[in-house]
Amino acid sequence: MPKPQHGEHIGCRVDAPAHTIADQMDASSEKIAADRLVAEAVAYDRTDRDWKSGDMLACFDVKSMKCKHGISVGPDEIALVNFG
Repeated sequence: MPKPQHGEHIGCRVDAPAHTIADQMDASSEKIAADRLVAEAVAYDRTDRDWKSGDMLACFDVKSMKCKHGISVGPDEIALVNFG
C-alpha cells in the first residue's frame, strides 16, 4: 500500500523570525515564548486560488484581502491562512 507523502511545510506551523529577518538570525522557534503563540486571530481564506507547489503568499495577496474584505491583522493578533 502506498504511503502518503507531504512536503515539510504542511499543517499548522510557526516560522522562526530567523527564516525571514536578516538581523534576527539567532531568533529561532524555540526562543519564542509560548504565550506569544496564543492571541486573537484573523483568518485569511485563500482557497479561491489554485495553489501550485512552490507558490508563495505575497504581500499583494494580503493587501488584496484588506481591500476586498476589510481583513487585516492588528497588533498582537495572529494571522491564520487557509490555502485549501
